[in-house]
This record gives sequence, structure tokens and C-alpha cells, in this order.
Amino acid sequence: MKYSGLYYIPATSPELSTALLNNLVSSLESHFAHPVRLGLWALHHRLLRSVPPPARSNAPPVHEPTSYIHILQLSYLSTARVHCYIQPSVHPAGSQTPLLKPDAGPPVQGQSGLPVPSQNIAPGSKGSGTMIAIPASQSEAHTGLLVNQFSPLWAFRHALSVQNGITFGIGQFTVHIGELRSLRGRDMATAPGVGVVVCITTNTSGQDVWASGVDEEGEDGYEELGGTGSGENGMAEVEEVVDFKDMQTDIRNVWGLVKDGVELGRGEVRDMMMAEETLPAGKGNEATVRMWCEVLRLRG
Repeated sequence: MKYSGLYYIPATSPELSTALLNNLVSSLESHFAHPVRLGLWALHHRLLRSVPPPARSNAPPVHEPTSYIHILQLSYLSTARVHCYIQPSVHPAGSQTPLLKPDAGPPVQGQSGLPVPSQNIAPGSKGSGTMIAIPASQSEAHTGLLVNQFSPLWAFRHALSVQNGITFGIGQFTVHIGELRSLRGRDMATAPGVGVVVCITTNTSGQDVWASGVDEEGEDGYEELGGTGSGENGMAEVEEVVDFKDMQTDIRNVWGLVKDGVELGRGEVRDMMMAEETLPAGKGNEATVRMWCEVLRLRG
């Protein structure tokens, strides 16, 4: 089983962002005896947020929690497909608003006449939100459809990328490190760096942590994620017994060595571990995507 932890270290200037990346790479290479460079990796992420519904004239204003759409391409998962994740809204902690309101009446209609998306599920919960994978060639068209045709429902928020990120192999661990950059303008030109991301993955099976980077898909190139845990013969697969706490400790220990002696700046380092859930073989990508999307959303 593969299990990952992700760290985002913000930077206040392009120079600091690049320097931080170089310092972390140097620290990694000096703290581990035989780190192996496994190649490059890339990330492309677009974030849209739900548009608040128009206020009803005969009702007091109500704050509607925000939902998000993530469009994420992560090359070490797949170069052929993009993951689209609808992240449901969550009421703030301590809110007295119930998750389900039976007397709320019919769904609020947006300007397009379609219901405004709204779900209330705890963040990181099993199966929270909806995720599909589409061919990478359809990414631009899909984003354009949401931004241009569904603007009453969804508003573009930001676009981020990692180009020429570096992958290291350290025993049972794989470390992906890269400079996160903001994309701006209609041509999505690369803007100055906004920080560094470090993803540390441990592998409990002893096999290659990331194989070919090509995963299975339907005949049309699309796939709905979030399987039921049944094998091809309809029988439930045997779940691996996993000690998540031990894996989290191992990941934090690796991160402690990578950052040792490196000045991280005054910004708050954001970190997140994958959800503590045992997934059938081939379904781990979904948890990885949710982890990345949550950190990139918080970055914005």
C-alpha cells in the first residue's frame, strides 16, 4: 500500500521560492546516504468555487457554504488523464446548522435555472465528494465549459503548476519536490513561484511506489472513481492491515531530515496526510488526489 504526506512551504518572493527549493534539495541529498533521482514530475491544478445563490426577496440572507471543483493533472499518477473532483461544502466547526435540513424547501435555483451545488460532508471523509478521470486532451474544453457556460454556478479562482519537479527514491520512500507557481492571464503564462511542495510517499508492499504512471480507464477514456471494493469476480477484496500512525510517523521523520538546517521563512507550513482508509488495489489514486486538492485549496 502507498501512503503519502504532503507539505506546502509558502514563499514571499520568487527569489525566496527558488532558493527554498534548492536548499531543500541540497538538504535531502546531504541527509540521506544514497538518494536516487528517479526523474521529473509535473502538476497542473485549476480551482473553481461555487457562486452564492441570489438572495430571496422574502427571506433573510443565508450564508451558503462554498463548494469547489478541482481539475488536477499529476504526472506521476497519470500523464494521459486529468482528475476532476467536486469537493462538497462543509459547515464550519461548531456551526449549529444541521447537515441536512428537511424543512429547507426546494433547492435554490441559480440564474441558469439549475440547482446550486451544495453538499455537506465532513472534509476527508470516505467518499466525500465526487471524482472522475477524463482524458488529458479534454481538460481545456472541460474547464472552458465550466467557466464560460456555467458561470452562474462556478467562478474561476486560481491556477497553479509545478514544472520540472524532482523525484527522489530513498529506500521505501519516494519524495516528490517542486516549486509551485501561479498561472495568470488568458494564456496562463507562468508567474513567479509562490512556494515549494514536498510529497513523501511510503510503500508498505516493497514494490515500486509509482509504477508506469498509466492507470486503467474505460473504452472512452473516462473513469468514475470511488469503487466499491469488489474485485472483477464480484467478491470483496481482502483489506490490508495498515498501521497509519506508524506510516505517518515515518513520513514526519523523513520530512524532519529534509527540512533540517533549512530556513523555511515566516510563513506557516501547511501539511496534510492522506485519509486513514484502506483502499482496494488501483483505487489509491483517489485518496492522493483528495490530499493534493485540499492543500492546494488552502494555499489559495
